[in-house]
Amino acid sequence: MLLIDPPYFSGFEAIPLEYQDKLWLDALPWYYKNEQNQANAVVICLHGFTATPYEVRPVGRACFKLGIDVVAPLLPGHGYSLFIEQRREFSKITKDIMLEAVRQEIIQARKHYDFVGIFGHSMGGAIALTMASEGLVDACTVTAPAIQLPLRAEILIGLLSWINISIPKNSDNFYNPNYLFENSKAALVLQRIALHS
Repeated sequence: MLLIDPPYFSGFEAIPLEYQDKLWLDALPWYYKNEQNQANAVVICLHGFTATPYEVRPVGRACFKLGIDVVAPLLPGHGYSLFIEQRREFSKITKDIMLEAVRQEIIQARKHYDFVGIFGHSMGGAIALTMASEGLVDACTVTAPAIQLPLRAEILIGLLSWINISIPKNSDNFYNPNYLFENSKAALVLQRIALHS
C-alpha cells in the first residue's frame, strides 16, 4: 500500500500499534462482513470534513441488513483524540492525499469483491462523486455532497487559507465525534475537493 501522510486508516486493516492510543474510539474505521454475501458486493462509506466513520454507521448498518458488506475508512487527518495532534495532522491534508486514500481503499475492496459501491456524506460525498467520475466504482450514492461551499466559507478561505489557524465551531446538539474547530488550510483542501468533484 502507498504511504500517505497524514495516514488514512483502512477499514480492511488493523490500526497500527503506534496509532491505537491516538485515535478516538468512535473514530476507528470499521468493516461489516456478512458471511451470506451472495452478491460479492461491498459499499465503502466515507465520512465528512472534520468528522469520523461514526457518522456514516447508520448507512453501513442499513446496507449490512440488506446482505451487503460495508467498510468505512478513517480519512487522513481525522479522528485524533488530542487537540495538538488534531491541529497538526488536519493541517497536513491535501486534495491529492484525500483522493489517493480513497483510491487505496477501492483497490483493497477490489481484491475481495466483484462489485464495489461507494457512499459519501458531505466531503465524503464530493470524494465519492470523484471516484465515480473516474470509473473506479460500480455505484455511487451521496448525501449533502460538498460540491459548493457557502459564500461566507469561500470568502474566509480566500482570506485565511495562507495561514494555519484553527477557528472554533459550534458543537452539534447530538453525539457525533468530530473536531470542534475549522482549520484554514484544511478548509482550502475542502474547497479544492468541491471544485474537483
